Amino acid sequence: MILIEMIFLEEKKRHFAQVDETMTVGEFKKKIEKKTGINNMRIHWLPGAKNIRDDMPIYKTGMWNGSGVVIENGSS
Repeated sequence: MILIEMIFLEEKKRHFAQVDETMTVGEFKKKIEKKTGINNMRIHWLPGAKNIRDDMPIYKTGMWNGSGVVIENGSS
């Protein structure tokens, strides 16, 4: 399990999520969309891994405890 800081730009809020590092990026997005109601979101993975795909496990994005992601509403 890793602790990820989620930064929501539009709401100017920060939240934390404890995530299984084997969860895929797509599964993570779906869970966040369901909890927040944000559709068409864009997630910027701050460790800066290249070519991130929805089927990629989170640990391959370079995330570790305390890493952050910036979440934007893609429709704004």
